[in-house]
This record gives sequence, C-alpha cells and structure tokens, in this order.
Amino acid sequence: MSHRSFVGNGSYIPDGTILPERVLVGVHTHAPKNERMESGDTWLGSPPIHLPAREKVAATRNG
Repeated sequence: MSHRSFVGNGSYIPDGTILPERVLVGVHTHAPKNERMESGDTWLGSPPIHLPAREKVAATRNG
C-alpha cells in the first residue's frame, strides 16, 4: 500500500496486489488486478468499477 492510498472497510485486496499512490478502494470493493490500477484511481464495487475523477475541494485553515 503506497502513500496516501485508502482501502475501505470490508474490501478484498488479493495477495500480491500493489496499490499505487493516492488510490481509493471503496467499502466492500474487490480490488482490480495490478495492471489496471494507476496512481490517483478510484475503484468501487464487486466487480470493481473505475470512477474517472474525484471532486477536488480547496480547504482553508482558520487560525
């Protein structure tokens, strides 16, 4: 599992899977094969469905 990746509860990640940086694997998702995953991908479901983009929100800090 690489930097800033996330694996949801109940997800299945097969042995030998390499998660690139910034990959999100949703809750109860079966991770796709290594050759299908790229940095920044989002995967949901079983079988996994690739979501093409996530919304980016700029955060500000008060204080």
